[in-house]
Amino acid sequence: MDVTIPKIYSKFRKAIIFSIFTFRNFISISSNKRVFILAHMRSGSSLLSHIISANQDVLSCGESNIRYSLHNYIKRSEFEIRYRAGKHFEHYDIILDQINHNDRTPSKSMLDGNNCQLIFLVREPRTTIASIIGLSKEFYDGSTDEDNAADYYINRLAFLTKFATNCIRTKCLFITYENLIEKPQQALSALSDFLGLEKPLTEKYRLNPYTGKSGDPSTHIFAGRIKKPQLTTYKLSEKNMRACSNAYEDFNSMITKIDCLKPKI
Repeated sequence: MDVTIPKIYSKFRKAIIFSIFTFRNFISISSNKRVFILAHMRSGSSLLSHIISANQDVLSCGESNIRYSLHNYIKRSEFEIRYRAGKHFEHYDIILDQINHNDRTPSKSMLDGNNCQLIFLVREPRTTIASIIGLSKEFYDGSTDEDNAADYYINRLAFLTKFATNCIRTKCLFITYENLIEKPQQALSALSDFLGLEKPLTEKYRLNPYTGKSGDPSTHIFAGRIKKPQLTTYKLSEKNMRACSNAYEDFNSMITKIDCLKPKI
């Protein structure tokens, strides 16, 4: 059978479902809210996404990699997440996405006027850089060296620092990977309150069809619970360690200066 026929059918089916989705939203006001995990690679964003989406009131498809660059794409992206998750019309209080790259982060103007909440998640530089390099070697072509990883980390944290500063009117929560791993009960309690969940989040989560595919591809994500990673002995160069530490400190300094962007765990 011609391989183009299934592709045409898939596109046609998606178009029909989107039309129904659009009509349903036209005749009724959606009551759900959008939650974005704004993080960086190897920050625990896939882990946090799995933990939050384990709640029955939350829908996610992992790291969608949607480019929020089109007009009103906040609403269209809900359909994309629903379609990938196979949950086209069911009601969910929260539609969740995790974003680790600058060119995929929604602009402030897209978030204004929409029912959105932001969770900023960061990790200290030494273990982050080591994890990025290790992931590149294990799953990709190994082309990401220390300088590449450090540049990405510095640029992403600088972006998040500026972004958070310009999102004063948006409800935000700040959390670190270290808090999530070392003090999970405290971190998850604060997250549950922030998101207004009736059923508190726990350290355990279910595996999904997208586990290991959309987001973290390592075996670590298949643990089904919060698990402390193995300590790394990787040592960054003095130049990169200084630059990455400065970016990390700038982010934390921004949090302490902007009281209206709390709570911070």
